[in-house]
Amino acid sequence: MLKDTLMKNVLKNGVLNFKPGKILNKLKDSEPSIYVDFMLQSINPMWSYRKSNAKIVAILADTPQSSRIRIQPNGRWDFKFLAGQHLPITININGAFVQRYYSISSSPEFYEANGVFDITVKEQSQGIMSQRLNQGIKVGDIIEIGAPQGEFILPKTPTPLLFIAAGSGITPMYSMVESVYFQYRRQNMDFDIEVLYYGREKQNLILYKELAKICQDFPAIKLKYIPVADKGYFKEEHLQEFCSDYSCRKIYLCGPTGFIKSTLKTFKEQQVPDSQIMVEYFGAAQEASEEFKAGKIHFENSNVVIDNTDNKSLLEIAESNKVYPTHGCRQGICKRCQCSKAKGTVYNTRTQEWHIKDNETIELCTSIPVGDVSLSI
Repeated sequence: MLKDTLMKNVLKNGVLNFKPGKILNKLKDSEPSIYVDFMLQSINPMWSYRKSNAKIVAILADTPQSSRIRIQPNGRWDFKFLAGQHLPITININGAFVQRYYSISSSPEFYEANGVFDITVKEQSQGIMSQRLNQGIKVGDIIEIGAPQGEFILPKTPTPLLFIAAGSGITPMYSMVESVYFQYRRQNMDFDIEVLYYGREKQNLILYKELAKICQDFPAIKLKYIPVADKGYFKEEHLQEFCSDYSCRKIYLCGPTGFIKSTLKTFKEQQVPDSQIMVEYFGAAQEASEEFKAGKIHFENSNVVIDNTDNKSLLEIAESNKVYPTHGCRQGICKRCQCSKAKGTVYNTRTQEWHIKDNETIELCTSIPVGDVSLSI
């Protein structure tokens, strides 16, 4: 029996030295991988032949509305992530597997030294995953994680930087700041980073205390808290008041969709080139759009045609008509809902771009139909 073989190997080599892969590589095709996982996890919940499982090793209070969750991956998670990247987290909630994407809010250097990394999650009133991660998990629980991804990362060579964040948008930037701090301590590298952090109350700002401590130890990183009650969100005068040399810096922008849109508009008015700005959107990407126009939606591969009058994303329209495309974050980040638009026009509410060409790749979760649209799903 497979379980007996596994147990004998554990007893012989000890739990810490047990290498299930050596046994599993000898398995015959007749051993289903799901059964193998069941046997492995009956011995140790972290072991898996198919999945990258991870253990919650600490839950650190960050603010009254957010938690910093420390994660220890198993041996199948064999990745080296870059500061600023995100990854999928999958949890069984009431019998259904729910997946969302979260930025890693600690540095690669911290992971290399300790074998753990953090995500920091703000609880959302309508967020089933954020509520579970803030209220329903405990130390020792096992979750599933995927490969890190994303291009919202530090430049390869030291460059003057301007970080602008609101809300949870600070999480990938904290990973970058911590990474820069470790690099400075190891190599005494030259860095120059300005951080503009928008929020309502300083005590409720995600990772603010940790950021402030790093900036105190490392003056090359300057943190500026901007209270929106007094100053409002990002506007032209803030550039001169808080970072007058912005035109000489690479700009990183992360936060809710509305915050991103208004900030990009200001930079456009200041004639800042798009190539100078890196953007990462946080928060729900789908929203009602003034660009919407009713029309026929043809899901070609599913042989479904509907007369659509809903001002919603194409992903929501598909699901409400019993067409279920592959998707992940529902925020325009993970790209899992990308598909080919055979014909028609759509408007991307996240990037504010029009897609009018035939056979063009779009993201369903952020695309609003403008009239008749045909999709290859």
